[in-house]
Amino acid sequence: ILFNHYQPPLLNLIVGLCMKLTNNYIFILQSLYLLIGYISFVLIFLILKKFKFSKKFSLTTTIILMIFPTTILYENHLYKEYLTFFFVILLFYCTVNKFGNYNNKDIIFISISLSLLCLTRETFHIFWGYFFIYFLKINLNFSKKIYLVLIFTVLVGPFYLKNLILFEKFA
Repeated sequence: ILFNHYQPPLLNLIVGLCMKLTNNYIFILQSLYLLIGYISFVLIFLILKKFKFSKKFSLTTTIILMIFPTTILYENHLYKEYLTFFFVILLFYCTVNKFGNYNNKDIIFISISLSLLCLTRETFHIFWGYFFIYFLKINLNFSKKIYLVLIFTVLVGPFYLKNLILFEKFA
């Protein structure tokens, strides 16, 4: 039980909510994973287009990634790697989409995707979130820096505080 409560909470939260809300939770989770897969590949296509790759190359690369056996396996295997893949792609898309010209909506999306990534995978410790923000902040004015750090801390901090109090580990 200690391990289940010590790991990042997002996947357990999603599964628990689905199980409590409906008896068809397997169908809902499978649909959610397929939707996440579809959105991930659309984002990959858009990222490739943003880097000025041709439409044909972008589409071919995206299709190849979609039919990889590991992608198909992770789409049908309820575990955190697929969610991690999605949140990394989402974070990359949010930061690349308007690099250097962030408005408040972009800051919110970056904060939320970084927070969800930190809450999905234990290797994305809060330290790496702040490390990412440090390098991203070069292109931000002071108020947007504070906004980004504040949203990230409010979303992720309580889970780290809970683990510090209950398990005496800041993880």
